[in-house]
Amino acid sequence: MKIIKKKIPDPSLINSSLDRINYEDSFAIELESELYIPLEKLLVEFFHSIPSWFHALFWLRNRIVSVFGLKTGSDKRSETENFMENYKGQPGESFSLFKTFGRTESELMVGEDDKHLDFRMSLFRTGSNGSTQIEVATVVRFNNWLGKAYFVPVKFFHRLIVPIMLKNMANSLSLNQKSYSAS
Repeated sequence: MKIIKKKIPDPSLINSSLDRINYEDSFAIELESELYIPLEKLLVEFFHSIPSWFHALFWLRNRIVSVFGLKTGSDKRSETENFMENYKGQPGESFSLFKTFGRTESELMVGEDDKHLDFRMSLFRTGSNGSTQIEVATVVRFNNWLGKAYFVPVKFFHRLIVPIMLKNMANSLSLNQKSYSAS
Protein backbone atom coordinates (compact mmCIF):
# COMPACT_ATOMS: atom_id res chain seq x y z
CA MET A 1 0.00 0.00 0.00
CA LYS A 2 1.35 3.33 -1.06
CA ILE A 3 0.92 6.68 0.71
CA ILE A 4 -0.11 9.49 -1.65
CA LYS A 5 0.49 13.16 -0.89
CA LYS A 6 -2.63 15.06 -1.94
CA LYS A 7 -4.26 18.45 -2.03
CA ILE A 8 -6.84 18.94 0.73
CA PRO A 9 -10.34 18.20 -0.62
CA ASP A 10 -12.44 21.21 -1.50
CA PRO A 11 -15.05 21.80 -0.29
CA SER A 12 -14.30 20.48 3.21
CA LEU A 13 -14.71 21.53 6.81
CA ILE A 14 -10.97 21.81 7.32
CA ASN A 15 -10.50 24.30 4.46
CA SER A 16 -12.71 26.84 6.17
CA SER A 17 -11.85 25.98 9.78
CA LEU A 18 -9.19 28.66 10.35
CA ASP A 19 -9.15 32.23 9.09
CA ARG A 20 -5.49 31.91 8.06
CA ILE A 21 -3.43 28.82 7.23
CA ASN A 22 0.35 28.85 7.67
CA TYR A 23 0.88 25.15 7.01
CA GLU A 24 -1.16 22.42 5.34
CA ASP A 25 -0.68 18.86 4.15
CA SER A 26 -2.71 15.82 3.26
CA PHE A 27 -1.80 12.13 2.98
CA ALA A 28 -3.99 9.32 1.66
CA ILE A 29 -3.92 5.56 1.29
CA GLU A 30 -6.12 3.28 -0.78
CA LEU A 31 -7.46 0.04 0.68
CA GLU A 32 -8.14 -2.71 -1.83
CA SER A 33 -11.58 -3.43 -0.45
CA GLU A 34 -14.63 -1.27 0.05
CA LEU A 35 -15.12 -1.11 3.81
CA TYR A 36 -17.75 0.88 5.60
CA ILE A 37 -16.26 2.03 8.87
CA PRO A 38 -17.85 4.90 10.79
CA LEU A 39 -15.54 7.91 10.86
CA GLU A 40 -15.29 7.91 14.66
CA LYS A 41 -14.14 4.27 14.64
CA LEU A 42 -11.71 5.03 11.83
CA LEU A 43 -10.20 7.89 13.87
CA VAL A 44 -9.80 5.55 16.85
CA GLU A 45 -8.06 3.03 14.54
CA PHE A 46 -5.79 5.82 13.31
CA PHE A 47 -4.73 6.75 16.85
CA HIS A 48 -4.28 3.08 17.78
CA SER A 49 -1.74 2.92 14.92
CA ILE A 50 0.80 5.14 16.69
CA PRO A 51 4.19 3.39 16.86
CA SER A 52 5.36 2.72 20.43
CA TRP A 53 8.46 4.92 20.04
CA PHE A 54 6.21 7.91 19.42
CA HIS A 55 4.72 7.68 22.94
CA ALA A 56 8.17 8.38 24.40
CA LEU A 57 8.59 11.33 22.04
CA PHE A 58 5.16 12.69 23.04
CA TRP A 59 6.06 12.33 26.75
CA LEU A 60 9.22 14.40 26.10
CA ARG A 61 7.20 16.98 24.14
CA ASN A 62 4.79 17.39 27.07
CA ARG A 63 7.66 17.96 29.52
CA ILE A 64 9.25 20.62 27.33
CA VAL A 65 6.12 22.58 26.35
CA SER A 66 4.69 22.61 29.89
CA VAL A 67 7.55 24.97 30.81
CA PHE A 68 6.07 27.46 28.33
CA GLY A 69 2.50 27.02 29.60
CA LEU A 70 1.30 25.21 26.48
CA LYS A 71 -1.38 22.53 26.55
CA THR A 72 -0.28 18.96 27.07
CA GLY A 73 -2.10 15.74 26.37
CA SER A 74 -2.53 12.93 28.83
CA ASP A 75 0.58 10.82 29.43
CA LYS A 76 -1.66 8.04 30.72
CA ARG A 77 -2.35 5.84 27.72
CA SER A 78 -5.01 3.94 29.64
CA GLU A 79 -7.08 7.12 30.16
CA THR A 80 -6.92 8.01 26.47
CA GLU A 81 -7.60 4.40 25.42
CA ASN A 82 -10.66 4.18 27.69
CA PHE A 83 -12.08 7.40 26.33
CA MET A 84 -11.40 6.50 22.73
CA GLU A 85 -13.28 3.22 23.08
CA ASN A 86 -16.42 5.29 23.79
CA TYR A 87 -15.66 8.10 21.33
CA LYS A 88 -18.70 9.11 19.24
CA GLY A 89 -17.08 11.85 17.14
CA GLN A 90 -19.58 14.51 18.17
CA PRO A 91 -18.65 18.23 18.05
CA GLY A 92 -17.29 19.34 21.43
CA GLU A 93 -16.13 15.84 22.44
CA SER A 94 -12.43 15.71 23.44
CA PHE A 95 -9.60 13.27 24.03
CA SER A 96 -5.95 14.04 24.84
CA LEU A 97 -5.03 17.14 22.77
CA PHE A 98 -7.92 16.72 20.35
CA LYS A 99 -11.36 18.32 20.41
CA THR A 100 -13.96 17.38 17.81
CA PHE A 101 -14.81 20.50 15.79
CA GLY A 102 -17.13 19.08 13.15
CA ARG A 103 -18.18 16.23 10.93
CA THR A 104 -19.95 15.40 7.71
CA GLU A 105 -20.79 12.07 6.09
CA SER A 106 -17.21 11.75 4.79
CA GLU A 107 -15.11 13.99 7.10
CA LEU A 108 -14.36 14.10 10.84
CA MET A 109 -12.39 17.15 12.01
CA VAL A 110 -10.50 17.37 15.31
CA GLY A 111 -7.88 19.80 16.61
CA GLU A 112 -7.02 22.29 19.31
CA ASP A 113 -6.54 26.00 19.87
CA ASP A 114 -3.62 27.12 22.02
CA LYS A 115 -1.82 30.37 22.60
CA HIS A 116 1.08 29.51 20.26
CA LEU A 117 -0.85 27.87 17.39
CA ASP A 118 -4.19 26.38 16.37
CA PHE A 119 -4.44 23.17 14.38
CA ARG A 120 -7.09 21.05 12.74
CA MET A 121 -6.84 17.51 11.43
CA SER A 122 -9.52 15.94 9.25
CA LEU A 123 -9.96 12.30 8.47
CA PHE A 124 -11.78 11.58 5.20
CA ARG A 125 -13.26 8.27 4.05
CA THR A 126 -14.41 7.69 0.49
CA GLY A 127 -15.20 4.47 -1.30
CA SER A 128 -16.01 3.37 -4.81
CA ASN A 129 -15.43 0.54 -7.27
CA GLY A 130 -14.41 -1.93 -4.56
CA SER A 131 -11.86 0.25 -2.78
CA THR A 132 -11.76 2.68 0.15
CA GLN A 133 -9.55 5.76 0.35
CA ILE A 134 -8.61 7.16 3.74
CA GLU A 135 -7.09 10.63 3.86
CA VAL A 136 -5.67 12.65 6.75
CA ALA A 137 -5.34 16.41 6.23
CA THR A 138 -3.78 18.93 8.62
CA VAL A 139 -3.86 22.73 8.75
CA VAL A 140 -2.00 24.96 11.21
CA ARG A 141 -2.26 28.66 12.09
CA PHE A 142 0.61 30.26 13.98
CA ASN A 143 -0.55 32.72 16.63
CA ASN A 144 2.88 34.15 17.50
CA TRP A 145 6.65 33.59 17.21
CA LEU A 146 6.46 30.71 19.69
CA GLY A 147 4.10 28.86 17.35
CA LYS A 148 6.51 29.29 14.44
CA ALA A 149 9.48 28.13 16.54
CA TYR A 150 7.55 25.21 18.04
CA PHE A 151 6.42 23.99 14.63
CA VAL A 152 9.94 23.71 13.16
CA PRO A 153 10.71 20.33 14.84
CA VAL A 154 7.04 19.31 15.01
CA LYS A 155 6.69 19.60 11.22
CA PHE A 156 9.49 17.08 10.70
CA PHE A 157 7.90 14.52 13.04
CA HIS A 158 4.39 15.23 11.75
CA ARG A 159 5.42 14.50 8.14
CA LEU A 160 7.10 11.31 9.36
CA ILE A 161 4.43 9.96 11.73
CA VAL A 162 1.18 10.61 9.81
CA PRO A 163 2.13 8.41 6.81
CA ILE A 164 3.42 5.70 9.19
CA MET A 165 0.14 5.77 11.13
CA LEU A 166 -1.92 5.66 7.91
CA LYS A 167 0.04 2.66 6.64
CA ASN A 168 -0.19 0.89 10.03
CA MET A 169 -3.92 1.52 10.15
CA ALA A 170 -4.45 0.32 6.58
CA ASN A 171 -2.44 -2.85 7.25
CA SER A 172 -4.45 -3.54 10.39
CA LEU A 173 -7.77 -2.97 8.62
CA SER A 174 -6.78 -5.05 5.58
CA LEU A 175 -5.23 -7.94 7.49
CA ASN A 176 -8.00 -8.20 10.04
CA GLN A 177 -10.84 -7.19 7.70
CA LYS A 178 -12.34 -5.39 10.70
CA SER A 179 -15.98 -4.62 10.27
CA TYR A 180 -18.01 -2.16 12.24
CA SER A 181 -21.71 -1.68 12.41
CA ALA A 182 -22.96 1.85 11.92
CA SER A 183 -23.75 3.26 15.34
